[in-house]
Amino acid sequence: MQSTISPYTPPGSPTDPGEPEPLEVVPARKGLRLSNCVTDGLLVLGLTIIIYVLLRLVVGIVLGASGIKYIAAIPMPYMGLAVYVGYYTLLESLTGRTVGKWMTGTMVVNVRGTKASFMQVLGRSLSRLVPFEFVTFLGEDGRGLHDRLARTYVVRCR
Repeated sequence: MQSTISPYTPPGSPTDPGEPEPLEVVPARKGLRLSNCVTDGLLVLGLTIIIYVLLRLVVGIVLGASGIKYIAAIPMPYMGLAVYVGYYTLLESLTGRTVGKWMTGTMVVNVRGTKASFMQVLGRSLSRLVPFEFVTFLGEDGRGLHDRLARTYVVRCR
């Protein structure tokens, strides 16, 4: 009887050596999550107003009054949505944290407890646009819809 194992098959390994060992993921408390939400929400509102004003100034200088008309035609909520998604995507993909998360000592991680990928962060950012999504983290496990869809957690990091 012949053996079906080839001598040229590489030895198996229970984990991929290129991936770090999974860490225990303990979600941040709801109070910290709420603080993150309020802090980041106020920052996004302020950034939206600043960007809108600066955009009108720059376009006004470059294109004059006719350019300002085009900027004024952009509804403020659309500008806010773009800043909202950009804020979370940029900061969380680069650092794993937003200003609110930095202040509360929390960060975004994947299910293995390591840095979330860009696509996970983008998915989190876009899923935040679901109406009333911001209250979904008040459930029993403290994970929001954006966490569940992107398979991420917000955890304490200090």
